[in-house]
Amino acid sequence: MGRKRKQQPSLEERSPALEAQADRLLAEQDHDLLLRLVATAEAIREGMETIKLPSNDPEYLRRLQTSDAQRNAIANQVGALHVYSDPDKGETWIGVSVNNRRDQATAIETARQMGEHFEAKVIRYD
Repeated sequence: MGRKRKQQPSLEERSPALEAQADRLLAEQDHDLLLRLVATAEAIREGMETIKLPSNDPEYLRRLQTSDAQRNAIANQVGALHVYSDPDKGETWIGVSVNNRRDQATAIETARQMGEHFEAKVIRYD
């Protein structure tokens, strides 16, 4: 005599229970995902607020003050800005003349300071 197997409920009979279980799992996952999303958004918002705050870093403040002092020193020496366009070459140049055009040492020093201030190389033409 063979054993009789226990009859499994059909898929149609199990379907509502499976769907309810799947809905519960999805709701839990959605809730977890929502909590992580909120935490991430809050972290980004805090980071952005931190970036917007003025820097109290002493090195930054020192460089800022040095930059202002350097800009003022340059401004006191610059007499005029000259713009030159060469249509044949398609180039445009900006030149700077110092207050005393005969003082080459001041012009060289002002050019050096400007190059440092603007982070640009200084090209000297003799």
